[in-house]
Amino acid sequence: RRGDRGGGRRGRDRESPVPPIDPEEAKQQLLSKEQRTIFVEQLTQKTEERDIRRYFKRKAGRVLAINFIMDKRSGRHKGCAYIELEKLKDLPYALKCDGKIPDFQRFPIKVQASDSGATIVAMGIPKEEKSKSVGSGGFRVYVANVVCGINEHHMRNIFGLLGTVTAVQMQNLDWAKGAGFAFVQYKWANEAQLAVDGMDDTLIGSASIKTSWATLSQEMGETEAAKMGRPSSAAERLEKARSYAGQ
Repeated sequence: RRGDRGGGRRGRDRESPVPPIDPEEAKQQLLSKEQRTIFVEQLTQKTEERDIRRYFKRKAGRVLAINFIMDKRSGRHKGCAYIELEKLKDLPYALKCDGKIPDFQRFPIKVQASDSGATIVAMGIPKEEKSKSVGSGGFRVYVANVVCGINEHHMRNIFGLLGTVTAVQMQNLDWAKGAGFAFVQYKWANEAQLAVDGMDDTLIGSASIKTSWATLSQEMGETEAAKMGRPSSAAERLEKARSYAGQ
């Protein structure tokens, strides 16, 4: 009997080998994830994952993952998060929650497509415009607390001193509330890492910005940056960027 059981296990092992990973399939799965991800801000500090899951399940559909943007010093979230929906068809319903007051807080939340893939689905941007959107490649840095008067040109000039910036996207700039945020995309991971580590709390205009990895870029970005090491003349680059930002 022992021999039979052992033989049965070996037979099953031979019949079900681990299939190789298809690079194209993996790429499509990542694209699908990006298209199903929304960005939510103006969350109160008391907001927890269970609150978000329950609310969006009722309004749109099942939530697969929630990634809060965290403050490195306090360890608390910054009032915003990426939310991955289970199904792409639920995206339009989730976007309708923009400006609504959820049942877990007294203030309205802001909801929008988080990247080029979601924007294409939500807004019907033609396929030929995909390459112009942030998120089509490279490594993205999230920049919070961007004040009125700072535009894409300013952001390119400042962050471009750290490395090769391939795209800048200013988003959700509600000047009535004092500030907005942006995504800065770098060609190289170690330059993006330099921006994340070196530009946090830098004064631009009348406020100090907050920098962190955009969630969908973080895992790959940190891995690649560690392999590459710090960029050459990193200290000089940071000094020039901070100096320019303070002008």
